[in-house]
Amino acid sequence: MAIVLPYADELQACVDAGSVNLLQGVKAISQILNAEVDLVRVDEHIAELADSMRERDKAVKTILNRFLEEGWRGVGSDDFMEYENSDIAHVLTVRRGIPITNAVVLIVVCEQLELKAAGVNFPGVFLAEIDGQVIDPVNFSMIDYESFRYQIEKRNIEIPATPELANNADILSRMFNNLERVAMQKGDLLLALKFIDYIQVIAPNAWTCHLKRADIWRLIGDLNSTKMELQAAHGLLADSGLKEVKERVERQLRKLERNTKGDEILN
Repeated sequence: MAIVLPYADELQACVDAGSVNLLQGVKAISQILNAEVDLVRVDEHIAELADSMRERDKAVKTILNRFLEEGWRGVGSDDFMEYENSDIAHVLTVRRGIPITNAVVLIVVCEQLELKAAGVNFPGVFLAEIDGQVIDPVNFSMIDYESFRYQIEKRNIEIPATPELANNADILSRMFNNLERVAMQKGDLLLALKFIDYIQVIAPNAWTCHLKRADIWRLIGDLNSTKMELQAAHGLLADSGLKEVKERVERQLRKLERNTKGDEILN
């Protein structure tokens, strides 16, 4: 019997919406993290932010200045790896979040202002784009994409020549990936598995989910589940063209098979 995940329908509806109604999926994440979350207050917070900006012009710099005046900023490094940083209700209350949640707030506020806004996929950090201007959501400042890209490429990291806009699926997946990393750091292995399950709601054919699960089941000591996840990943990699990854999975399966046989002999 398939496992029914709470709020999976809301997440799927958000994914199906493409790049609108992002707040629906983000609020679902808040409900997953906190069953007592006040979603009405979330909507009120967003409306209040948007209303305060309607009183001024809708220039990007004006909007960013308004956020700064309200005390918005990025989370400090000591508080970065916490579940609450992915809870928009918490972030709206304390007015600080990790880059992606701050970017989400910018996007949904701009949506109410009828301004074009989106997330920007970027290695190591999530950015936003408002009215064609790339935004650093940590300090709510406009950045020159070319200069930013040049600085990152000096570290031998390949960067798209133009901003790669993120749709709802990209944003929700990235938020759950963040949560999975927090769970792993805290040693909450079963919770990490749960977050990976949600990633697979958003991206059903993500072979990376099976590899992550395999690693966790190996840590738990469940070799049968480890094997099943590796086999599932191998199946999804069959026609992917990712030869090196596929061969690595095959080596892991062979090694696991040898270890399992050894256990059977010892037992």
